[in-house]
Amino acid sequence: MNRRVSRAVKQGERLTEALVQQTIGVFCNARLSSSRLPEKALLPFFEEYTTLGYLLKRLVAYPGEIGQVVLATTIEPEDDALEAIARSLSVPSFRGETEDVMGRMVQTAQAFDWDVLVRVTGDDQFISCEYIEKALHYHLSNSLDYTRVEGLPVGMACEIIDVPTLQRIHRVVLNRNQTEHLTWYLDSEWVCRNGIVQAEPEHRFGNFRVTLDYKQDYELMREVADRCHAGQDEFYIGIDQII
Repeated sequence: MNRRVSRAVKQGERLTEALVQQTIGVFCNARLSSSRLPEKALLPFFEEYTTLGYLLKRLVAYPGEIGQVVLATTIEPEDDALEAIARSLSVPSFRGETEDVMGRMVQTAQAFDWDVLVRVTGDDQFISCEYIEKALHYHLSNSLDYTRVEGLPVGMACEIIDVPTLQRIHRVVLNRNQTEHLTWYLDSEWVCRNGIVQAEPEHRFGNFRVTLDYKQDYELMREVADRCHAGQDEFYIGIDQII
């Protein structure tokens, strides 16, 4: 490890990942192909933003520290439109394997020299950046390989993944067409040092759903965006308002 510590370390102090300078990236995974809600990434969502544009804008508008935001899409020609949306918001893109999502994550992390990866899907317009920050702090302070958030409404939680761990697992995966289901590999104490960040009581609504799969989700989430943005100048709307 040829990385610097972020501050002076006291004698006898335990050296954790939080003390070592880390390069953190937000892997925003999206592709145009969708059977349940066709071309959902291009649907109009709020003002001039499509669903994907709104998510990217919201991530980069967050005033805290969550890492470098990158759109990770596929090499399919149809996904040129998604890259164009990212470019319009000055968000860099990476294009990789269509089915091997874990491979695309590894390639993106290598391309941008990330040590730690935050996994966000293109369906989660209301991802909680507050909990991304909270999960990153917990993950680094405890030197974990994989950290997830539990208890938030579906579509608001994130996953934090150590990149070297991701690379190690990807090398031994036999069927790389099913690596989208990362928790099969990561959520095991036999494989990773795992951690869980629990939602605060005021945010613990796991029975709520704000993720974009069906037409009903789309209609609900547009209504939520319209109501939350009404009378607010800042683009980022927080978890308290959404809930």
